[in-house]
Amino acid sequence: MAAEELKDIEWYQGRSQYLELGYKDRNDMYEEIDNAIHGEWELPDDFAKVDWATRAPDPAFAITVNAATRILSDVKPRISITPPKSELMRVADEQEKGLGWLQSNASRRRNAHIISDVGASAVKYGEVCAHVTYLPMQVKGIKKAKGNTKGWEAMVRRSPFLVEVFQPKSVFPRYSPLGLEEVAMSRKEDPAAVVDMWGEKADELKATMAASVNEGGIAPDEVIYHVYMSYD
Repeated sequence: MAAEELKDIEWYQGRSQYLELGYKDRNDMYEEIDNAIHGEWELPDDFAKVDWATRAPDPAFAITVNAATRILSDVKPRISITPPKSELMRVADEQEKGLGWLQSNASRRRNAHIISDVGASAVKYGEVCAHVTYLPMQVKGIKKAKGNTKGWEAMVRRSPFLVEVFQPKSVFPRYSPLGLEEVAMSRKEDPAAVVDMWGEKADELKATMAASVNEGGIAPDEVIYHVYMSYD
């Protein structure tokens, strides 16, 4: 979207809220899934009044989810590229191997392997929400905003790609027959990381953090970070 076409911030906030409201039933279902996995549920009111009725969480669901996640985590991803011409089959094969190597390197900077997170999300929710960032381009954008690129530049040494797998409950996409049209997302983020990435554009957040400290308090350790993207 060109700069001259940008709308007021209120428009994006309203659009994000609209997309989020459309997923209320889905998120309620995901919440029930999480509760079942963690054994967090209560007896219905009618049963709670019965003396012999007791709450007995069954770990079978959690055991099944964990087992399925471990199995999928050991599966090597199959990367397939279809070349436009048969003469380019060898090139496509080299590209597939290269992408596999980059994906493996990207996993080394994470607590869990990318495939493990993808498998866990697929098993629990039947949905995977991931974002792939091309780090060299990200570094250019951060420099333009006069942010801090040291951490980002360090990550490039392992792989030019950053793969983030998000909790589906925090992602609200809109699809059409053409594919993904727009997506909104909200997540908790380290405010210092937001300032580092957005530079001068985060001066208001930086001032708020400084004011909290100057008033004898402490700077917030997290903020709610909203993302909106559209292909319009």
